[in-house]
Amino acid sequence: MKKMIMTMFAAFMLSNYAMAQDEKNSERQQPSMEQMAQRRTDEMTKKYNLTEEQSAKLLELNKKYADMRPMGPRLGHRQGMRSPEGKRQHQAPDSLKQTRMKGAQRKANFQDMKRKMEEYNAQLQTILTEEQYAAYKSDREKMMRREPRQGKSQHNNNDNE
Repeated sequence: MKKMIMTMFAAFMLSNYAMAQDEKNSERQQPSMEQMAQRRTDEMTKKYNLTEEQSAKLLELNKKYADMRPMGPRLGHRQGMRSPEGKRQHQAPDSLKQTRMKGAQRKANFQDMKRKMEEYNAQLQTILTEEQYAAYKSDREKMMRREPRQGKSQHNNNDNE
């Protein structure tokens, strides 16, 4: 009887601890698009040594294009995968027609994002000096060429050995 009561007490304490952790995580809020635009402007101002005038123009540009993925949150990332209780939700497989429509939508979204990025870069080029834009472009190219994240590269390296 004593062991059963102790076991129930331990289970109760663990469940309370787990619930407290969930509450802590739910208190974190995603920064607004405006806050992210401001943060990106501040980072670029410091990195490329922009003037106050350039910084003000860049902030307006970043606010205008705040919905672009490199600047904004990763929309849809891990959304719908777990219920509010933290349990994994399984979705029924899509029909072939739905899958094709999603593929077409994904392609359209990619083309739209690419167009917006080209517009952003064209406007950015009018704000920055040639040297600043060259440094920005170089940094973007380095970022695009970087290797996969640590977890994936370690896994692949283990397979080769």
